[in-house]
Formats: sequence, structure tokens, C-alpha cells
Amino acid sequence: MKKCCFAGHSEIYNEDSLFDTIKKKAEELIIQKGVNKFWVGNYGTFDHLAASDIRELKKKFSDITLTLIISYLTKELN
Repeated sequence: MKKCCFAGHSEIYNEDSLFDTIKKKAEELIIQKGVNKFWVGNYGTFDHLAASDIRELKKKFSDITLTLIISYLTKELN
């Protein structure tokens, strides 16, 4: 079992190119390194893009998992 954690900025200004970059890198990690677990934060644009990419890759690689990491307690969670 190998894991990859994505964390990034809350605001991203060039989403289209970053979306492709994250997806390509994640697929490379799956194929070349055997990564099968992905952890993604829940704050901002980068985390949203990473989660979207992994959900897209789950269609091709059904054995990978996506776990949401909540790093900040909010009023709703508290």
C-alpha cells in the first residue's frame, strides 16, 4: 500500500492546466509506483481539483481510494 497526499493553495488562477497536470502525475504514480491511496484536503481550489482528478481516475483504476482529510475544524464540524 502506497499513499499520496495532495495539499495546495486555496486560490488557483489557471485551473485547466493544473487539472491536467495533477491527473497525469497521479496516473503516473499509480502505474509506476503502485500508489493506490490518495489523501486530499478539503480547503480551496487545489484540493477540489485534486479530488476531482482522483475521482476521474477511479473510473480507470477501480482499486484506488480517495480519502478526505479535514485539517481545520469548522463551526459545522465542531
